[in-house]
Amino acid sequence: MQNPVPSTMISPQWLCLSDCSVDLRSGRVVWADQELRLSHTEARLLHYLVQHSGRVVSWVEILVEVLGQAADAPTSRAYVHLGLLRNKVERDPRNPLHIHALRGVGVQFDVCSNASLSQVA
Repeated sequence: MQNPVPSTMISPQWLCLSDCSVDLRSGRVVWADQELRLSHTEARLLHYLVQHSGRVVSWVEILVEVLGQAADAPTSRAYVHLGLLRNKVERDPRNPLHIHALRGVGVQFDVCSNASLSQVA
């Protein structure tokens, strides 16, 4: 199986969120009671949001940079992928701690006090 995100694009391997850990290289999401896999697109989206954490990433930027779509493509494509990603990495996708959609503007990834990035030796 091909890695969801090329290893050259990532320096830290693990993203530790409040309730789960994500292996950014393999796309594996580890919860206390289960393990999930991110799709290639979900992994690219999460990686892009992490790289740009703290700032709002526009819907057009997500379409172009992550999904490889034209800037005038329907933003509903980005909404769908964001929803799928939230369902895998947020305990309560309707009240997310980390991935916040700003209607008509874009998405912001927030690193809260209990989230961290780490490199595995």
